[in-house]
Amino acid sequence: MRTTLQLIYIDNEQVYNENDIIDFAGLARPSHWYFVKVPQHDFTLTIDMNSQIDITKLLHISTGTKSALIFDILCRHAFQLIIGFLACICGIMLLITAFIIKTDLSKRLYWFGLTSMFAGIWTICNSTVIQLFFSHGTFTSYIGYCCYFLFPIAVTGFLLTFDHIKNEAYMYIVYWCEILSIAVIFTMQLMGLIIVSNVLWIVHIEILSITLAVIITYIKNWKTNTIREFNIFISIMIISFFLILDIIRYYSNNSTFERIRFSVYGIALLLLYFSFSIFHVIKENFIQNTRNKIYKELAFTDAMTHINNRSAFELAMEKERLSVESHRYILIADLNNLKHINDTYGHRFGDEAIKNTARLMHENFMEIGRCYRIGGDEFCVIINNTSLDIINRCLKTFHQAVNDIAATTDYPYSVATGYGAIDESGIDNCFKAVDSIMYKNKIKSKKSRDNQTLSDG
Repeated sequence: MRTTLQLIYIDNEQVYNENDIIDFAGLARPSHWYFVKVPQHDFTLTIDMNSQIDITKLLHISTGTKSALIFDILCRHAFQLIIGFLACICGIMLLITAFIIKTDLSKRLYWFGLTSMFAGIWTICNSTVIQLFFSHGTFTSYIGYCCYFLFPIAVTGFLLTFDHIKNEAYMYIVYWCEILSIAVIFTMQLMGLIIVSNVLWIVHIEILSITLAVIITYIKNWKTNTIREFNIFISIMIISFFLILDIIRYYSNNSTFERIRFSVYGIALLLLYFSFSIFHVIKENFIQNTRNKIYKELAFTDAMTHINNRSAFELAMEKERLSVESHRYILIADLNNLKHINDTYGHRFGDEAIKNTARLMHENFMEIGRCYRIGGDEFCVIINNTSLDIINRCLKTFHQAVNDIAATTDYPYSVATGYGAIDESGIDNCFKAVDSIMYKNKIKSKKSRDNQTLSDG
């Protein structure tokens, strides 16, 4: 029996007296749990209650043993507590996510997290089960009232993150009226001029205003509404329906102080609805991300060799131009005699030579850099933070693998290479210098092969 002052009599003899104490919130000291021993048979129990709120709206009185009363409370109100905790957990997760990710979605997650948190705390504080864990009912009641008054602000803030709603001036009017009202109410509460439980009608008006504004917005944009707008409309209608049912109960003659009998079902359905919605969004995002990844791979992967293509190389070059890292190198490789192989032996063997070169480049340099096919017969490796000894070792292994393949092919197969460090002049100048080194090595290699041919002849 919250916010009540009680005198308990057995056979007209007073056995309990609750003194009148008003705290800073304007509420009487709580009297949730009073266990009084009574005779086994034939007695008269009288409870004299005095409250600052309507006595007819107090919770019903139950009698029985301690265990029976606790079990009764658990049976009747555990669902409300569970839903409240789930809403709080959902809100905390959304708030954490909002602070972690830095996208346009952050603001929306932030407001939805607050909405879920306020709804969850409000539900928990109004659950009789919470009395099993916290004896200070005044504090929990005051926290519950705070969240109840803050709930419409969070809902409106969430709605204003959507373009089709934030363009409506009346939504901002509702939002600022909510902020002004809660500032005035809490100020007057702390000054002892009002009791928050007596001005719940303000929250009721705000809830009805939000519901009406969402309906008007949805009707105004009927022809242009998408699935997202429909989902927002349905979610607001779900929670509004159950909130309005409790508002009707609150003002009916047979209402009790249990204000959220229906609202808890609305919160449960809303959590379930948003769970499916979030699952759908996650699924769609996964599909879209997978599709984008495939598109990116197709856009930056060479179709023939399956290594990075020229577009990927240009992107890497742009990043390197902005990089301040040191100890970086660039290596260029060029397949010799590709035109001769194509003209003499056929394009099938020319393609084979290109694929072999790409494979060997990837196998020998993938541990120290990224490989790119930047032309028909030209390849490049951008090497990061690697010693010259390792580069020379990889280069030696690469040329040995090239010679091994050349020994098994009918066409002349060889690859010219060159590499150099990226200095203060920048990667573009380094690329030109390395390309010149590679070309000199190419000429030197050709002369060596020609001399070998003459010697064999």
